[in-house]
Parts: sequence; C-alpha cells; structure tokens
Amino acid sequence: MAFVTPETRSAPRPGRSSLAALLVLIAALHIPAHAASDLEAPTGLTAIPGDGQVSLTWNAVADATGYRYRQKGASGGFGEWTDVPGSTGATTGFLVANLANGTTYAFKLRALRGNRKGPSTPAVEATPSAGAGGGDGGGQPPEDGDGQPPEVDGDLQAPTGLTAVAGDGQVSLTWNAVADATGYRYRQKAEGTGFGEWTDVPASTGATTGFVVANLANGTTYAFKLRALRGNRKGPSTPAVEATPSAGAGGGDRGGQPPDDGDGQPPDEVDGDLGAPTGLTAIAGDGQVSLTWNAVADATGYRYRQKGASGGFGQWTDVPGSTGATTGFVVANLANGTKYAFKLRAVRGNRKGPSTPAVEATPSAGAGGGDGGGQPPEDGDGQPPETDRDLEAPTGLTAVAGDGHVSLTWNAVANATGYRYRQRAEGTGFGQWTDVPGSTGATTGFVVANLANGTTYAFKLRALRGN
Repeated sequence: MAFVTPETRSAPRPGRSSLAALLVLIAALHIPAHAASDLEAPTGLTAIPGDGQVSLTWNAVADATGYRYRQKGASGGFGEWTDVPGSTGATTGFLVANLANGTTYAFKLRALRGNRKGPSTPAVEATPSAGAGGGDGGGQPPEDGDGQPPEVDGDLQAPTGLTAVAGDGQVSLTWNAVADATGYRYRQKAEGTGFGEWTDVPASTGATTGFVVANLANGTTYAFKLRALRGNRKGPSTPAVEATPSAGAGGGDRGGQPPDDGDGQPPDEVDGDLGAPTGLTAIAGDGQVSLTWNAVADATGYRYRQKGASGGFGQWTDVPGSTGATTGFVVANLANGTKYAFKLRAVRGNRKGPSTPAVEATPSAGAGGGDGGGQPPEDGDGQPPETDRDLEAPTGLTAVAGDGHVSLTWNAVANATGYRYRQRAEGTGFGQWTDVPGSTGATTGFVVANLANGTTYAFKLRALRGN
C-alpha cells in the first residue's frame, strides 16, 4: 500500500553559497543535531484572536519540558523561535500580545526536551480585532464563551473524528470518545455570525459519541466545535466542522444519536471504541480510484460510500473480503473525467465506527490508479505495489527552505530500515521515489540539494522495511 505523508511545501530563499558550504550543510543536516526523534509535534494547535493579541492552545506533548513558538505578520517570513515563557511539558496555552489589529498573523509551535527540539506544527492563523475575546493576558487560553474560567485540563485531548451530517432542520454530530472525559460541550454558529456560547451536550458522559443539534434553518450553513470535560475542567476545542441542513436529508433520529447514514443499520449501532480510519487517500486511475488507509485496531472490516459529480452519497457498502488488517481497495467502473468523493468507516461485527471526512479523486485515461485488484498503484518507485501494512507513514514531516536546498525532518518510524522521498517542482508532476542515501530506521533528516531558488517544491516521504 502507498502510505505517504501530506505534501509539505517550501520555497528556497535566494542567496549565495559555495559547493563546499553546501556539502558541509548536507552533512550537518543529514541527521539534525538538535532534533529529538521521539518528540512529537504538538497536536490541536488553535489560534483565537483577541484585541491586539492571539491566544494559542494545544495538546501537551509527552516527555516535553517546554515549548517554543514563532510568528509572522502580513509580510515577511517567520521570525526566530521563541520560548513560551515559563512553559513546562504540561503547558497547553499562551497569549501572544502586542499585535496589530486587522493584521493576519501565522504561528507555529514545537515541543522541547532540555536542549533538544521536536518537529514544528503546521501554521495556524488569526487576525486580532478590537472587541475580540482572545484571552486573559496571562498566558491562559480564553474563556471562550462557556461562562467558565479559562481552566484547561492539560491531560484531556480534543475529541477526534468530529463529523457533521446534515439532516432536515438538524445536524448530527459524531466523534470519538475521549479517555477520562466525563462529558462534552459544543458550540455553533450560523454562516455570517460568530460562535455562540459553549453548551453542554445533554446528559453526556465520557462514552457519548453522538448528538443531534435540532431546530436549525434549512439552507443555512452551520459550523460546530466540540470539547471534552472532566468535572469542571475543559479540554481543547476541535477545529470547526460544517454542514447545511436541507429538506429531505437524513441527518439523525433527533434523539442525540448519530444518523443511520445510508448503511441500512439502525442509528444506535455505533461502536464508541472504534476510531475512524486515518490516512484515507484516494488515487485516481483509468476508470477507477484506489483507496488506501491505516488499519483500525479491533476492526473486523470496512465499509465505504461514494458520490459522483451530482447527488448525495450512496449507500454504505462493504469493502469486499475486508478484515481489520485491510488497508486498501480499488473502486472500479467509474467514469473518467468525473470527480468522485469517498468516505470510509471501520466495522466490528454488526457495529460501526465513525466516518472519515470525504476524500476526492477524478479518474482519467492513462492514470495509474491501481492494479484493479484492490492494491494501490506502483506510485513511481520502480517497485511492485507491495506495502508493509505494519509500517506507518512518517509523522511530523517538515520542510525548511535554504539557499538552493530544502531540509526535510520527520519522526522515526518503528521497525523501518530506511526511507524514500519524492519531489516535484511547482507546475510539474512528482518524480520517482528515491532512497534517502544511507538512511536507516533511525534517520530523521535529509537535505535535498541542487534546487532552484524561488521555485516552490513539494515533497513526500515513506518508510521502508527491507523491500
């Protein structure tokens, strides 16, 4: 199977360098001297604008001893990495002050352990404005409209897999249960307005994984956020998800249960312990699309659903012959030139897990796509499509631009024996997969040289184990 990280884009900075200096840089960055390969990038980074300030919140990183952030304004690049003042590994919020209202700022965050640093998060953006809430000015995340003080439980995670499914005058929310939670709160906004107060999900417990928001206006797009609670302490918010209710849509049963969702099963057959599959990717072929994903623990199989250029999603359909270890399937008999969307869920017996977000692909004549037998495509590495299903995709892939080169860093993959990368320049296709020279499973960095300054490049990475 073809497990690859999302594209990471970076454009080298113009400047001068000599061959000798470049060779020294390559040698120095092959394994970054101060990178801690077992530190993860912080997850759940959120930027909430205030009046002349932005409140950053994130999930704590295991074994971290502190955090650094960097920022950039409307023009120019990112500034220096700066310690989050007084931060420890348990810190999950900080307020960046003295910002200009009306200017959009971008922020990145990384964890530290002593003098060693973890990979950076992707950038998040916020635009301060007069009258916005933002935070309390003391490094704590904002009160955020729930009527509670800004007390965040650093051990609570943001719920994952939040999905909004539109119904007739309602939207069904589903998510994965959060360990040690005692309940959940949600907030909503209609298109063109701000988010309202945080509201308890009625009678929710830590095991609750669905709720129907009723009394909504058909044809209006709504956005929703969710957070977990433990007693009177709250976890970080999810990113927003959107849905637009309409007459005749399915949506849910109005009793706090997720919708039937077109699979012919009653809407209460949800397995709260099953996660949504991660890493769902759709690769277009000639009259077909190859789907790949990461296996879900304790699953016994998978179902998918699809929709074409018009109309809604069809029925949920079993992935033929799938087991919990299945990580790929080719959907055939598709029309070239038509864009298709796909969702996937895991099943355990007659119980179903939450759906993934939709992924899209457009089949075309001559595209690779797959071998028609449920295997992902060869994908340009000159090797048969044999994928080690126990190998994960590398996480934390980051590209840092240099003078005629780009430094790639990532987190080591357990049981890997090496890595391959591929690249493309803006406006071109990806080239062949190429071995990272001399790489082993412990390798966490490499410098791609001989690049054109001012050109944007995209990179992908995969792990290897033997062949």
